[in-house]
Amino acid sequence: MGRWLHGVGADVLGHHPAYPLLMARHRYFHEQAAEMVQWAQQGEWDHVVAILNGRYRFASNQIVLLLKSIRQGVKQEA
Repeated sequence: MGRWLHGVGADVLGHHPAYPLLMARHRYFHEQAAEMVQWAQQGEWDHVVAILNGRYRFASNQIVLLLKSIRQGVKQEA
């Protein structure tokens, strides 16, 4: 998804007001994934599960909501 967001997605949707927030949430999503990997490598599974069920899930849900919002905006532009 990142390649798309930085490539074709930016070309097609970059003008949309929610696009910068989508990019920020996508970056945050990857930050949380990286943190989960670090904890997993240390065997700290309670931390992994807490992040997965908290910040990671939040970021994922926000990405979906923002994509839906952008899709709706594009439909209205057409």
